[in-house]
Amino acid sequence: MVTGNESLVTVDPVGKPKNLTPEQLQEIESKAEGIVKDLVRADGSEALSIEDRIGNIGIQDQKGVSSNMALLQEKMGKAFYSDGKTNASE
Repeated sequence: MVTGNESLVTVDPVGKPKNLTPEQLQEIESKAEGIVKDLVRADGSEALSIEDRIGNIGIQDQKGVSSNMALLQEKMGKAFYSDGKTNASE
């Protein structure tokens, strides 16, 4: 039997990215805590909706990284292969 003082799941802490400010880390932790609390209270289709929100976080992250990489590739291409340059050292 489970009482209100027992924990059903133990979650190990995740390593924090080193390139984020303390404010950014706090915002992420706050959002994550809110989503987890919503998920614990949810049932049925509401739980599925929250699980979709969690999955979309990773997708949004990947799109952001992909967009930044495309921009970097474009800038590097212009820097190294613009008109009049025959190689990267000119």
